[in-house]
Amino acid sequence: MIAAIQSANQISPVNERIYRQSNLLGDWKGTWSKTHQTIDFKVLNIRGTKAQIEYTHNDRTERGFGTVNGTTLNFGNVTIATHDGKTGAMQSVVGSAVMNGSLVKSRS
Repeated sequence: MIAAIQSANQISPVNERIYRQSNLLGDWKGTWSKTHQTIDFKVLNIRGTKAQIEYTHNDRTERGFGTVNGTTLNFGNVTIATHDGKTGAMQSVVGSAVMNGSLVKSRS
């Protein structure tokens, strides 16, 4: 049996007023600053403190659920953040290695 995942967003009105969490929704594209490899990060929906994510890097796609905290979103070892919903920043921390990247929203 396959479980259906509803795609409707359920962003708390309080969180939307304070943090504008809907700014996180959409397709984000960018590059890592050190390696210049491409990043594709999709925030499909936000339901409470969970976000449905698709993250493509190194020709590999990961899917799952991330945690929303204010204007940031954590998915495994990756954190993305945006203030205006058009540009964003991304950071990946694995052990002592830190990678930073810049993102631009390509579609809402």
